[in-house]
Amino acid sequence: MCALMNKNIGFIGCGKMAQAKIGGILKSDLVNARQIIASAKTEKTLVDVKSRWDIQTRISNGIEG
Repeated sequence: MCALMNKNIGFIGCGKMAQAKIGGILKSDLVNARQIIASAKTEKTLVDVKSRWDIQTRISNGIEG
């Protein structure tokens, strides 16, 4: 059993590097998309990332929804 099965992964900022990591993590099936949360400065980035991978996105770095 993978140690990440019951964990969430968060990215503060969702630029090119974070997006590459998200793609790799999802491709490797380490976790599913519901376990990844990313924040970004712009709504456009959040919309792009959400539509590409269907992960959770936040404009804030806090834990509130």
